[in-house]
Amino acid sequence: MLRLYKIIIGICFFVFLMWLMGPRYVNEIIDIHGLNKVQAMEKLSKDGVVNKYTLEFLLKATNKHIEYGEYRFRGFVWPFGVFDKITKGKFLTYKITIPEGFDMYEIASRLQKYGICSKNDFLKYATDKAFIKSLGLDQDTMEGYLFPDTYNFYKYENPKYIIEYMYLAFKENMKKHRLNPTKEQMVIASIVEKEAKFDKDKPMVASVIYNRLKKNMSLQMDSSVIYALKTLNLWNGTMTRKDIFVKSPYNTYMNHTLPPTPICNPGVHSIEAAINPAHTDYLYFVDDKDGHLIFNKSLKNHQKAVEALR
Repeated sequence: MLRLYKIIIGICFFVFLMWLMGPRYVNEIIDIHGLNKVQAMEKLSKDGVVNKYTLEFLLKATNKHIEYGEYRFRGFVWPFGVFDKITKGKFLTYKITIPEGFDMYEIASRLQKYGICSKNDFLKYATDKAFIKSLGLDQDTMEGYLFPDTYNFYKYENPKYIIEYMYLAFKENMKKHRLNPTKEQMVIASIVEKEAKFDKDKPMVASVIYNRLKKNMSLQMDSSVIYALKTLNLWNGTMTRKDIFVKSPYNTYMNHTLPPTPICNPGVHSIEAAINPAHTDYLYFVDDKDGHLIFNKSLKNHQKAVEALR
């Protein structure tokens, strides 16, 4: 009988030990951002990830603290594994693709869509001259220098870190491709990026921009008008005829100079085109229904091309 009691006690102790320290099979994404310690432990315990008493013991024994954010737990997880993850801040990451030609407003919207950071906070720091200067960049905004690429970001990430990381990617890619663009070339590259769908057209679009500037002609790029409307919070997704009269230094219909900053974040091919444009006499271009560009030297031939496409 005594032996039976020992076996029962042993089984009970084993069950209790497994309840405290044993692995659990889970497939959960758990967000503990904004919670306090007690709330976080309760949530992890309630969702079946770890026993809250075990976690509290480990935290007290090691004098470590929870890093609050979003975590993924998948498969068999042990208390020590959960403890390691949440005290080291091994947050769930999201793969965010920033396409070539996205401007900072589009980047901010995409980051907010995935909960990475708020749109307003991102734009606040992307236009903060003191912060931009601290990065070693002599610009009024970060536009043009947020390199288009695929990134892995956490939810609730500090927008300052995101901006700094994207600017570092820009510098690394310029070094990789042996490019050293001037401010003017970055502005031109951004227009090229917006106006040319295909890489083969980009050097010629750049040549049109340079040729028009030399002749003191207004560039008359629709992409610059759209950007002007965005800076004024007037862009509704559709450009109309009256929009070309909007008062803005970015409006290349109303001004005979380049915009004061880039109007988007160009890719490497557009930057290369701005640095090494094609040598042409072209002053005009229009795109067909597939995005291919038709170039012309004279306004007369350009107008014919436009009529033909209609």
